[in-house]
Amino acid sequence: MSKKATWIIPGLLISVGARSEDRVRLAVIALLWTGAALSFQIISKMLPALVGADDLASRALRVLDRDIGYHRVSLATITASAAWAFLAAKPILKSRFAGMISLGGFALCTVAMAATGGRGGMLAWTVAALTFGFLRWRKILILVPVFALLALAVIPGLQERLVAGFTQDFTEQSARQAARREEMGAIDASGRDRYAITSGRAFVWPMIIDKAMEAPLFGHGRNAFYRTGVVARLANELRITSFGHPHNAYLELFIDTGIIGLVVIGAFYWLLLRSAVRSFNAPSGDTEYIVASIALAFLLVNLTASIASQSFYPKQGGTLLWVAIGLALTWLTKGSESQPVQQADVSARRSITN
Repeated sequence: MSKKATWIIPGLLISVGARSEDRVRLAVIALLWTGAALSFQIISKMLPALVGADDLASRALRVLDRDIGYHRVSLATITASAAWAFLAAKPILKSRFAGMISLGGFALCTVAMAATGGRGGMLAWTVAALTFGFLRWRKILILVPVFALLALAVIPGLQERLVAGFTQDFTEQSARQAARREEMGAIDASGRDRYAITSGRAFVWPMIIDKAMEAPLFGHGRNAFYRTGVVARLANELRITSFGHPHNAYLELFIDTGIIGLVVIGAFYWLLLRSAVRSFNAPSGDTEYIVASIALAFLLVNLTASIASQSFYPKQGGTLLWVAIGLALTWLTKGSESQPVQQADVSARRSITN
């Protein structure tokens, strides 16, 4: 078995073993504890940036991968997913303080997500918020702008990270960098730095698309980003050496497997997402409601974050996603003989946010 394939084993074990409500509860609590533990680590490592003693973006790049073992982009996706999972899991937290735990975990993971400086994670968090709000949790639509304003007010450097590249400050960090960006055509007439705004993606993605279109049906095979010379071309023509992957899971799949791969993998995630939405809107019990909510949170965040990074190949940062998928495959399959017998009570139809 490939080393990377081992990251889906927890999800496989969950799909086979979590066939009772008690086991689902244990799996969900373990998932939440993992998200909370990573959030605590992020906040502790980013504390100098959170109090204004260091730059948010540069510290995240220097410290998080080195000290925690995850890149900041992966951490942003994990914590964004875990934040909504905490809200979704409120009914399963059998405690008189369930509401406080749920809201506290949500706030903790949201702050940690913002502290990573990952703009893709922030976008994915927002997409999940709007989806949950319009589907069912109407109060979320009021809370989202409140959390956003508080984060901008409390976390130093967050606003600068969000507007990176839109002001002259980011294109004049050094005369050498500014000259290089001018040579690349990254700086427009108004002084906006397209390279900084997109973190280089605006210059890398067109090359990936050009190469992918040479074999659009079946692709170029695994690791095509390297094997087809895209990396070498970036280094030779644009002197970009910081891209170790396409920074877009959909383009990575397109250049590797072509349209065929995109359709097959897309169908898998579409079926999961559709089942999660259906069970979220009309659950047959508490357990199905919780599983649907958590699966929907992880799917929405990861599929949105895949626009700016991530990968559809198994990797360390996707382990919690596969745990959520394992639960979904077991509990959200309508009409399956292997589906667990769920409780008759339909109390899950009440809103989690009440």
